[in-house]
Amino acid sequence: MVHTLSKLLSILVIISGIEAKVQNNMHIESVQVEENMNSWFKPQKEGWLAGDVGHSIRIDDQKLVWIFGDSFFGNFENGRLKRDGLHINNCIAIQDRNNNDILKFYIGDVKNTRAFFPHPGNPFPGTFLWPTNGFYLDGILYILCQSMDIDDTGFWTMSGTLLIEITNPNDNPNNWIKNYYDFNTKPWVGDSFQRQFHSAIFLKDPYIYFKGFNLDNGIKKATLSRISVDKFKKYKNSKYLEHLIEFNGKGQWSYSDNEPKYLYEPGNTESSIQYLQDFGIYVSTTYNALDQNILITYADNLEGPWSIPKILYENPILVCPDKTCIETYAVRLHPNLSEDANELIISFITSYQGEFNNISVEQYRPRFIKVRFKVNN
Repeated sequence: MVHTLSKLLSILVIISGIEAKVQNNMHIESVQVEENMNSWFKPQKEGWLAGDVGHSIRIDDQKLVWIFGDSFFGNFENGRLKRDGLHINNCIAIQDRNNNDILKFYIGDVKNTRAFFPHPGNPFPGTFLWPTNGFYLDGILYILCQSMDIDDTGFWTMSGTLLIEITNPNDNPNNWIKNYYDFNTKPWVGDSFQRQFHSAIFLKDPYIYFKGFNLDNGIKKATLSRISVDKFKKYKNSKYLEHLIEFNGKGQWSYSDNEPKYLYEPGNTESSIQYLQDFGIYVSTTYNALDQNILITYADNLEGPWSIPKILYENPILVCPDKTCIETYAVRLHPNLSEDANELIISFITSYQGEFNNISVEQYRPRFIKVRFKVNN
């Protein structure tokens, strides 16, 4: 069942602010809440209760791998979430699209973490992993993870990036072979230095494109890097990335990332890029995480120019009415779920505050909207 947002005046006001024409008189026809997909990640009676990230990767015609970050397992009884007490930093689910979209969740067997992707230990940076993105290439599944630590204040800090290579992704996940590589990125230093290359990934032969961000004067700004497929397979290391930089007012590719060409702002940690072939444009999502707005931006080419991000949808769930906190994040495009060439399927995560057992079942899990485009005659 799909509820159209045209019945909601507040959302209509937001949509009316979007650029009406991008290319070939293309415009947004409708934005809808996708209730059927929203039912996929409701808490299980016994098992998975909630988690963030919610990135999907197709590994065959009817099978999707979903990756999750911090996740909770336990029981769901009488409308109440009863977690089993152990915090899990990551897990996965396999969805069979040919069998009523059944989801099967997998966690690890290390008792103190149960993470599906456990940290491999020294000499790799960090102590636990937050998977944020991934892709399937030539029969191999690649997952990129923020490698995390807890600082002296009890807050998390990012120590680097790890790449995980799964060489047998079509086997039972319990039997996956996981090879770990240090992607060699610099650690974040609070708000003085933050940089990421894997907010979004797009494969366009002969390159793999990495959309990331730099923190510039307190603002996350989107950047673009790339690596040839051959070099990626050989080195699996960020030092072989080329970066889109600004030179004499124009963009060019360089192995130095000192003068990045910014695509737009805000950048973010979790995003996607999708190519709408019928319209000949690239679409990406963005957000700033401190409000409820999901933004959309367009480009004729990956290198840009990208349009100024505009509000597409306002998450109706308000988490922190009296203070500033993360509200809406992990805004993802899922091209493998789109049934038509003129539509986007977008998921997002609503954060929560307070005791976990008191959160609503709409929070801290992927929720979906469908965006349809049309061309004026």
